[in-house]
Amino acid sequence: MGEGPPVFAMQWVDNKVVSIISTASNANQKAQVKQKKQEEGVWDVNNQVQQPLAFQAYNRYMNAIDRSDQILATHNVQRKCLRWWKAIFFHLIDLAVVNSYILFSEQREANSDFEQLQCPDRYNLENFREQLRQISLKVRAIRAKIIYYKSTYSTSTF
Repeated sequence: MGEGPPVFAMQWVDNKVVSIISTASNANQKAQVKQKKQEEGVWDVNNQVQQPLAFQAYNRYMNAIDRSDQILATHNVQRKCLRWWKAIFFHLIDLAVVNSYILFSEQREANSDFEQLQCPDRYNLENFREQLRQISLKVRAIRAKIIYYKSTYSTSTF
């Protein structure tokens, strides 16, 4: 077979069976985590169990993906296309806008004193999309002026 990092597949029972395939961790590495457990109708929230490290890393880093998917589900372009590649294209555009909005929001929180990042308190994804649209229109207008200038004042001789 091909050479590369070892791949392992494992399952772990949380509330239901969870499966994972990974190259990032070792199946024998474990971490202590709290797990809810119901005994005789009473929930025990301090139940300590051993969880494989791969599942802990997945849960730690999956939050950003879930956040992006949640925003994308409610704020997408939703174009019905007959061609599959067009649907993928518009989905990727939506994904790029949502991810850039998330990065912008994080930078805005981290650098609140930076003047270029100042926005109203209720600045949301719709505002961000509108700002992107305005910038796009300005760039398009500038590009049209440049093309007009070049075609009007070019000194081409044939």
